[in-house]
Amino acid sequence: MALKGRDGAIYVRAQQGHSIVIWLILSCFVIGIPFVIYYTLSKNHYWHL
Repeated sequence: MALKGRDGAIYVRAQQGHSIVIWLILSCFVIGIPFVIYYTLSKNHYWHL
């Protein structure tokens, strides 16, 4: 069974969100800042606690 994304893309597996808590901790070390920006702006990514 294929899964349809918000953008209309067809996926073969359920996607998992990104933990905002973990990425905020990584951002304190500067490593995660570019990824936080990318994940926030991307239609294919979402945040969860």
